[in-house]
Amino acid sequence: MLAEQGCALIAEVRARGLTARTDGDRCPSVLNGAHHRSRTLTIDEDSLTVLDLGLTRTGAVAWGDPSSPVRYRRVTTSR
Repeated sequence: MLAEQGCALIAEVRARGLTARTDGDRCPSVLNGAHHRSRTLTIDEDSLTVLDLGLTRTGAVAWGDPSSPVRYRRVTTSR
């Protein structure tokens, strides 16, 4: 997947889903003093989880919350 230049997601397929993440510091961000951003997407049987973080050159979090990814739960509906 390619969101924009330098922001490719590398995917790892697991038994019951997949995890995809950006690699290194090649995805730029200047929001709130960040140098780059990272994204981790996890898909499993029950949900899609997205964690976006802005990081400084030293790896400190400039934006986002590592302990609070956005989680979309699967909802089964009957028609």
